[in-house]
Amino acid sequence: MTVQSVTLSRRNLLTLLSMLELDGHKTLTKPGPLGPTLVSVLPDEEAYRNREAGPMSPRREMFIRFMEDALKVVRRWLERDSNPPPWALEAARRMRAAEGCAGCEEPCGLIAADAQVIADCYRAEYGL
Repeated sequence: MTVQSVTLSRRNLLTLLSMLELDGHKTLTKPGPLGPTLVSVLPDEEAYRNREAGPMSPRREMFIRFMEDALKVVRRWLERDSNPPPWALEAARRMRAAEGCAGCEEPCGLIAADAQVIADCYRAEYGL
């Protein structure tokens, strides 16, 4: 029996999770010395359709529950309106003005992007 090993960075693991959550893609391709290696994941509904999930330590089960809760928050953020709120736009305008930007009536791409980051950070900090 040949044993193959696949090592994923944290970033790769999170990418695989994002592919499953966002795109429905379930396979990450990693280059390897013998050619590409495919790393696949299944939603729990598919993986445990015909059997129960195996037991894990209470600490690991707690971690999984926390991660599931965190994913619910992330899904809400991703489903929200993509327009940043007015207060975040104003904060971004003031930030750019402090950096020497002359400003404009309509938010430019930089201000809009800054405003989105400001709003996302606020939501993350306060769990909204």
